[in-house]
Amino acid sequence: MVRNDIYTNYAGKEYRIFRDRYDKYLLVSNDKSDIVKGFIKEDDEDEIYLKEIFLSEGLEVYSIDTYGIYKNYKFSLSEHGEQYVLWTSDCEIAEKLGFEMLGRGDYEKLVPKSDIEHIYEVKEVISDYFSG
Repeated sequence: MVRNDIYTNYAGKEYRIFRDRYDKYLLVSNDKSDIVKGFIKEDDEDEIYLKEIFLSEGLEVYSIDTYGIYKNYKFSLSEHGEQYVLWTSDCEIAEKLGFEMLGRGDYEKLVPKSDIEHIYEVKEVISDYFSG
């Protein structure tokens, strides 16, 4: 599973977290059993459950970004079916490895999962997440 988002641990489990347009902080779950923890089903079609949390709960928030090594270069990546999507802003590397230009300074390439030499995550605490 490739993760590229913002997370926190709540009640012993890791959840995605975001701030909505009303400045409420919400946890996101796809697990129906989290209803017992106060999550509410958000959507009738998808299995998405949300729970509002409060600053007083003192949760540590962190980003997790996933990277992969492809032909000895490090790239941000995400899953796309049986392939990975790689991104770079380095035009020389993009040209050398056959990336497509998305826009000014942004390049991507779809590669088979088997072509990735190594995948790893980088976790970084966001100490000021709740400050604005």
